[in-house]
Amino acid sequence: MVRDFQNILSSVVELARQQDGYRGIVALASGKSESPDVTLAALWDSLEAIRASENSLFLTQAISRFLGCCEGLPHIMEQELFASDFIATSARAI
Repeated sequence: MVRDFQNILSSVVELARQQDGYRGIVALASGKSESPDVTLAALWDSLEAIRASENSLFLTQAISRFLGCCEGLPHIMEQELFASDFIATSARAI
């Protein structure tokens, strides 16, 4: 199940990279290693970029891919970045 999720996440990241304003994603896992609770935080240039991705059906496509291997429905929130200390890198982990 975890491997399925990772594969789906990789495919969603590829879709996201085609969206204007997409800057990256952070995936945090907790709980059992064989079926963890995962929180995804996608980073975008602006609220307008997020809304444009919704209008292009990116969000719908992403959610539909995850529903096949996840329990329940996602909880989606929009929040403004207050502060960060990310180190800039050109490496791509996914």
